[in-house]
Amino acid sequence: MSIQPPIGRIFIAAALNASSSDSLKLLNERTNISWSALHLTQPIPVQGNYPDIGSLDDTETDAILYLTLEPTISLNLISTDEWKLLVTQCVSLNSKGRRVLLRLAPEMNAYWRSWGLKPTQFKKTWSTVHALLKKETNNTDLVWSPAQGAGYPFSQNVTNRMSLDDLAALDTNKDGKIDSQDDPYMPFYPGDDLVDWVGLYIV
Repeated sequence: MSIQPPIGRIFIAAALNASSSDSLKLLNERTNISWSALHLTQPIPVQGNYPDIGSLDDTETDAILYLTLEPTISLNLISTDEWKLLVTQCVSLNSKGRRVLLRLAPEMNAYWRSWGLKPTQFKKTWSTVHALLKKETNNTDLVWSPAQGAGYPFSQNVTNRMSLDDLAALDTNKDGKIDSQDDPYMPFYPGDDLVDWVGLYIV
């Protein structure tokens, strides 16, 4: 982990309405608070759809870019070259003094995400991205952010079209079925050495 709040302090991120003319600078002025981070979303593959971080730059602060990466294709179809583009993006931001928290494929334990309930490929992808980022960047951390587990697995038909490896991984109590008695988090957890931050998506 390279990004940490000062001792005794916390980071608070703002997520602005994309359809409004609001900005982090205006939010800082309205609230008389220098918000720690701005949350934005970016597709992967990016295909040129980089988020506008001008709102961050306008604040003239060291606010963090809290960037959610949402895959638009299956994780196993995203090439290493595409991940390297992401790394280059982060290197550029870091070189300008901008810290980056990457929230990679969040809610990976939920069926409503196209990448959800596929722990084998998720952890393989995470490992690849972590290795690339830590080799090249100096101020970028990965955020592992599952959906909260109440009601897991959230559907009665989660085993449809699931690989045998994923079925085995998700059946944490080895009773032959995927249900509320199974661990909603650990099948998707890459490991302490690969996770910088832990988040939780709660609705």
